[in-house]
Amino acid sequence: MGFAFSFGVLLRLLQRQKHETNKKYFDMLALIVATVIPLLGWHWPSLSGLVQRILFAVAYLWYVNEALTLDKSSSPKKPQEPIA
Repeated sequence: MGFAFSFGVLLRLLQRQKHETNKKYFDMLALIVATVIPLLGWHWPSLSGLVQRILFAVAYLWYVNEALTLDKSSSPKKPQEPIA
Protein backbone atom coordinates (compact mmCIF):
# COMPACT_ATOMS: atom_id res chain seq x y z
CA MET A 1 0.00 0.00 0.00
CA GLY A 2 2.79 2.40 0.86
CA PHE A 3 4.72 3.57 -2.19
CA ALA A 4 1.96 3.34 -4.80
CA PHE A 5 -0.60 4.97 -2.52
CA SER A 6 1.77 7.77 -1.53
CA PHE A 7 2.76 8.38 -5.15
CA GLY A 8 -0.90 8.57 -6.22
CA VAL A 9 -1.82 10.94 -3.40
CA LEU A 10 1.18 13.13 -4.18
CA LEU A 11 0.22 13.33 -7.86
CA ARG A 12 -3.36 14.18 -6.92
CA LEU A 13 -2.13 16.84 -4.48
CA LEU A 14 -0.09 18.47 -7.25
CA GLN A 15 -3.13 18.46 -9.58
CA ARG A 16 -5.43 20.25 -7.16
CA GLN A 17 -6.69 23.76 -7.86
CA LYS A 18 -6.09 26.64 -5.44
CA HIS A 19 -9.68 26.63 -4.19
CA GLU A 20 -9.44 22.97 -3.10
CA THR A 21 -7.60 23.74 0.14
CA ASN A 22 -9.49 21.22 2.30
CA LYS A 23 -8.70 18.43 -0.12
CA LYS A 24 -5.05 19.50 -0.19
CA TYR A 25 -4.91 19.27 3.60
CA PHE A 26 -6.48 15.81 3.48
CA ASP A 27 -3.92 14.76 0.85
CA MET A 28 -1.10 16.01 3.09
CA LEU A 29 -2.57 14.18 6.08
CA ALA A 30 -2.76 10.97 4.04
CA LEU A 31 0.88 11.37 3.00
CA ILE A 32 1.99 11.98 6.58
CA VAL A 33 0.02 8.99 7.85
CA ALA A 34 1.37 6.78 5.05
CA THR A 35 4.89 7.75 6.10
CA VAL A 36 4.63 7.80 9.90
CA ILE A 37 2.36 4.82 10.54
CA PRO A 38 4.71 2.19 9.05
CA LEU A 39 7.55 3.65 11.11
CA LEU A 40 5.45 3.33 14.26
CA GLY A 41 4.64 -0.29 13.42
CA TRP A 42 8.34 -1.01 12.90
CA HIS A 43 9.28 0.73 16.16
CA TRP A 44 6.50 -0.92 18.22
CA PRO A 45 5.90 -4.39 16.77
CA SER A 46 3.26 -5.14 19.40
CA LEU A 47 1.09 -2.32 17.98
CA SER A 48 1.73 -3.02 14.30
CA GLY A 49 -1.74 -4.48 13.74
CA LEU A 50 -3.44 -1.44 15.22
CA VAL A 51 -1.36 1.09 13.33
CA GLN A 52 -1.86 -0.84 10.10
CA ARG A 53 -5.63 -0.64 10.57
CA ILE A 54 -5.35 3.12 11.09
CA LEU A 55 -3.37 3.37 7.85
CA PHE A 56 -6.01 1.38 5.96
CA ALA A 57 -8.81 3.51 7.44
CA VAL A 58 -7.16 6.74 6.30
CA ALA A 59 -6.46 5.26 2.86
CA TYR A 60 -10.05 4.08 2.41
CA LEU A 61 -11.40 7.45 3.54
CA TRP A 62 -9.15 9.13 0.99
CA TYR A 63 -10.33 6.74 -1.76
CA VAL A 64 -13.99 7.32 -0.87
CA ASN A 65 -13.47 11.08 -0.89
CA GLU A 66 -11.91 10.88 -4.35
CA ALA A 67 -14.66 8.58 -5.64
CA LEU A 68 -17.39 10.91 -4.43
CA THR A 69 -15.62 13.89 -5.99
CA LEU A 70 -15.25 12.02 -9.27
CA ASP A 71 -18.91 11.03 -9.17
CA LYS A 72 -19.98 14.67 -8.75
CA SER A 73 -17.75 15.97 -11.51
CA SER A 74 -18.73 13.31 -14.04
CA SER A 75 -22.48 13.23 -13.42
CA PRO A 76 -24.49 14.20 -16.48
CA LYS A 77 -26.13 17.57 -16.42
CA LYS A 78 -29.79 18.07 -17.15
CA PRO A 79 -30.47 19.18 -20.68
CA GLN A 80 -31.82 22.69 -20.82
CA GLU A 81 -35.32 23.24 -22.05
CA PRO A 82 -35.48 25.04 -25.37
CA ILE A 83 -36.68 28.60 -25.13
CA ALA A 84 -39.93 28.91 -27.00
